[in-house]
Amino acid sequence: MIINWRFVLKVVGFIIILESLFLFSAAVIAYHYGGDDTLPIFLSGIIALSAGLLLEYICGFRKKFTVIGRKEGYVSVTLSWLVFALFGALPFFIGGYLPDFTDAWFESTAGITTTGASVLTDIDALPKGILFWRSLLQWLGGMGIIVFSIALLPLLGNGAVQLFDAESSGLTHDKFRPRVTQMAKRLWLLYVILTFCLIGLLYLGPMNFFDAVCNSMTTISTGGFSTRQASVAHWDSIYIESVILVFMIIGAINFPLLYLLFTKGAVKRFIKDEELRWFLGIILVATLLIAVGLFLEQDLSWFTAIRQSLFQVVSVITTTGFSTADFSFWGSFYMLIFVFLMIVSGCAGSTSGGLKVVRATVLVKNTIH
Repeated sequence: MIINWRFVLKVVGFIIILESLFLFSAAVIAYHYGGDDTLPIFLSGIIALSAGLLLEYICGFRKKFTVIGRKEGYVSVTLSWLVFALFGALPFFIGGYLPDFTDAWFESTAGITTTGASVLTDIDALPKGILFWRSLLQWLGGMGIIVFSIALLPLLGNGAVQLFDAESSGLTHDKFRPRVTQMAKRLWLLYVILTFCLIGLLYLGPMNFFDAVCNSMTTISTGGFSTRQASVAHWDSIYIESVILVFMIIGAINFPLLYLLFTKGAVKRFIKDEELRWFLGIILVATLLIAVGLFLEQDLSWFTAIRQSLFQVVSVITTTGFSTADFSFWGSFYMLIFVFLMIVSGCAGSTSGGLKVVRATVLVKNTIH
């Protein structure tokens, strides 16, 4: 199997250059807040920029590729994610916030993949620039850094289609596919608009502007990194919980479906979407099961039981990971439900991880028949 490595390395180089620009933006935030993380983040940006320019120089700045196969697409996407996480770890490591590079790479990988697992133990003590970078990693990973690159990289030519097919899940079946670059731009524009709407709504509550920006990026990306050690529970606000809950659900819905709803007014198609119905139905059933259990066993009021149950259910099924209660103490019955929700997760073509509801639905239907 022959792979066009010049194409692959050119894509990786371009993505590293993009990453350096985002690192510089995080350095500006760090400088604005006067943190000691300004220099580590800036140096990380310089290193990333140098590496990206070197790869572009080796592969040819003006070289265009018109005939690219699927194997180049898959290899490019795989290497891009690995390398992006690698350079994303530099601020944590250079700044000494995670002196073990393995831990730093883990934190960066958890961010860019929107997994949300963290090895940091005192989030509240981190400087603003590092907190912003953690959130930005998840935001970029939510819609996909490859999709973002396709929207900005006309030099890929036909290679853009192969990259998009390798990166996307549940997106290519829509009518958008013949114009992949336009589709990528539209989906990212929708992603940005939703993010700004969420920032405004959170800022209206008890959050300050910085927390609103960071938590908005990690909510719409269903990543779950928070600026507070106690996560969403820090604010103890029904308003904040409600807004985040709604946008976690939005982030877990098929984005082309959302695009058609907001731009074409395709309400009937949205309502009749079978995957969406299953997704919302699972949330409803799981919430009621857990709420009844909490009401009977934990001596909670109905309102508190439903409030805690609904938020945790949505956070888990969307693979976001925010929390307002420690459900690890609720018991094995509830843990089994949450494990099931984690596996099923959100809709295909969304920012959530996991198996996806559409695959679980097909599995159930085939098993019954």
